[in-house]
Amino acid sequence: YRAALDVELPKLGQYNGDVMVVKGNVQIPLTLFKAGFFDFKATELISVPANVLPDLYPQSKTVRELLPEYGLEINQLARYLGFGFIMLPSNGQEISFVQRAKDLGIAPDCMAISGCTPPFHEDFFKKGFDFQQYFEDVIKKEMREEYKLLPHEFTLGKSYLVDDRGSNNPFVAIEIITPL
Repeated sequence: YRAALDVELPKLGQYNGDVMVVKGNVQIPLTLFKAGFFDFKATELISVPANVLPDLYPQSKTVRELLPEYGLEINQLARYLGFGFIMLPSNGQEISFVQRAKDLGIAPDCMAISGCTPPFHEDFFKKGFDFQQYFEDVIKKEMREEYKLLPHEFTLGKSYLVDDRGSNNPFVAIEIITPL
């Protein structure tokens, strides 16, 4: 099924970018490793493998339903780490939501907080790599792209590590506070 997605997902305009996958339980410290977005899509709980390979998988059964049949557990899946931005305009007096586009690969066409997938960085395993600076740079880039906010126009508040078993996506929810 995973190999078939390399053929089918690009037809839908999806890209197999590098992601950070959480290994084991979602807890501090996180254990992350490099994988591709299609690895996640191949193990996404709501996916129906028969939609891509009808002769090999039971019609309409989701990955969630197939897991026990194959002796697999949720912590064996490619659960990529995402960032969710809790945008708090008016210095935290309001909260902002976005309408997600209909053609997104994850959670399309719904009201949500904005977010991003921080890319895996090849220098992660080098001695002295500054994870905090790397993640702050990812956040600054996203705020500039998504909200046209410059670094001096917002501050970072609290962060929350969320193990979303429903979507199979663990994420860090980050408060973004702005006077705007």
